[in-house]
Amino acid sequence: MTLSYYAHGAGPVHVLCAHSWVASSVSFAPMLTHLDSEAATWVFPDFAGYGASKSGDIKESIPGMAEDLVSLADDLGWDSFHLVGHSMGGQAVQAVLGNTTNQKRVTTASLVSPVPSQGFPLDSESEDLFLNAASNSAIMEGDVDTLTGGQRSKGVSQ
Repeated sequence: MTLSYYAHGAGPVHVLCAHSWVASSVSFAPMLTHLDSEAATWVFPDFAGYGASKSGDIKESIPGMAEDLVSLADDLGWDSFHLVGHSMGGQAVQAVLGNTTNQKRVTTASLVSPVPSQGFPLDSESEDLFLNAASNSAIMEGDVDTLTGGQRSKGVSQ
């Protein structure tokens, strides 16, 4: 699957930015004015099942997301690139780095509050909460409300 994405800048340095779990590529939009668009080409994909990449072959795994990131770099013709990953996107970046072939292509990796590469244990109540968030708008709104400090809960699941 080719991920939907948007690009900012057209510089020779290539940067691929991976978003978090309850977000999409647009979560990076507030940063655009602070990024050097002459020095770098910044690419912000939507993982399969998120944002504009909602349809198609959804790989419901971190290794699948990592494969999609590398495939996008291939589609862009990038031999080497920098990776930035936020939260779940950080876990996907770690999965990219876990492949020795990919390691040679990644110039740097920056992880912003990443999920650990081995995940983390959840009690049954917390696991149910995460597993049901995608299909239950009340749970998703509660999750987003918590993650954004009450700033972005209404309408997020619509």
